[in-house]
Amino acid sequence: MTSLGLAACGGDSADSAESTGAAADPIVIFQTNSFSGQVSNKPQTKTGAQAAVDEINKAGGVNGRRLELVTCDNTGDPNVTNTCIKKAQEVKAAAFVGSAIYFPGTWKFLEQASIPYLLGTGLTPDEYKATNSFPLSGQAGWYYGIADYLKKLGASHPAIIRCEIDACAYGETLLAEALKQQGMAEARSVVAPLSTTDYSSFAAAAMRGDTDAVVVTGSEATATSQAKALYQQGFKGKVISVSACISTPAVPNLGDAGKDLYVVGLLQPPTQGTPLMGTFIQSMDAVDKGAKKDELALSAYAGVKLFAEVAKGLPEVNATTVLDALRNAKAGAYDIGFTAPLPGATTSPIAELPQLKFSPTVTYSQILDGTIRESVTGFHSPFAAV
Repeated sequence: MTSLGLAACGGDSADSAESTGAAADPIVIFQTNSFSGQVSNKPQTKTGAQAAVDEINKAGGVNGRRLELVTCDNTGDPNVTNTCIKKAQEVKAAAFVGSAIYFPGTWKFLEQASIPYLLGTGLTPDEYKATNSFPLSGQAGWYYGIADYLKKLGASHPAIIRCEIDACAYGETLLAEALKQQGMAEARSVVAPLSTTDYSSFAAAAMRGDTDAVVVTGSEATATSQAKALYQQGFKGKVISVSACISTPAVPNLGDAGKDLYVVGLLQPPTQGTPLMGTFIQSMDAVDKGAKKDELALSAYAGVKLFAEVAKGLPEVNATTVLDALRNAKAGAYDIGFTAPLPGATTSPIAELPQLKFSPTVTYSQILDGTIRESVTGFHSPFAAV
């Protein structure tokens, strides 16, 4: 398994990153994600991170030094992920960007590495607790956002179709607490095995009785299939998902099932049409025109941008100095444009998830005219009822 993990790591740039001497040496940042896994396959995150690196380097780098991105495909496997973390230490990475850690047990190794982990999506509770983690609102934001958004939309009896892995179960736990805080009924839970391709029976189970909203989850493939199954069976309530599942590239696959589908995001939708988003898309195209321009790619891109913003004010850039700067940053110290200013709060809105304070906001969007647009403008804290 160790050999497999090392083979999965991007090794071409790693050898050149061993030196820590001259100022001309590149600043190494590291990415571990599942670029080829069965449960999660997110190669667009690599493109997003590289797009930001190239853009920054063309503008002169950080403090006159080039950024260098080293990647490691963890394939969604905990043992391979641990090997990737070890590799990040070996190349003296100054930060993790655009990464995904899918298993709670892996976080103890990541925290021991003392490398800052930027703009993760809170896949497990550990990501909100580790002192080197500086996440987006992540799963907490998504599911508390779903409860808040559904209440705004007038729904009161939701159901959720979810997958059977730990990260999906954690999302359901968060949704249950969020619905309770909003004074809404507990969601009917329907668990679909990973091997499922036909969601008709699961959709039927979710929409029975007084269900007036259904949360579709998992991957892009599963969420779109769930939404289609609900539509085909005549469901008339609200269908809602999160931006990691329903992104602009998924919209054509939804067909009529995408009409009025609602989306909770962690950043502004990549389709928002702002100058910042235009630059993001251009930079992505320069690396790989065929890569998905979704929120996961944008979060990787934004993570590199955040790193550059933090590092540019430091006399020496390494994992220790970047970590210290982030830990001591005052609320609103960094404004990268894709989120509300970071850190977003001095204390977390959920005491059990202390690092949620870094970016405790979400966006609310809807599929309109074949694309995803903000339906409630700006960034919102879905934790007001907590």
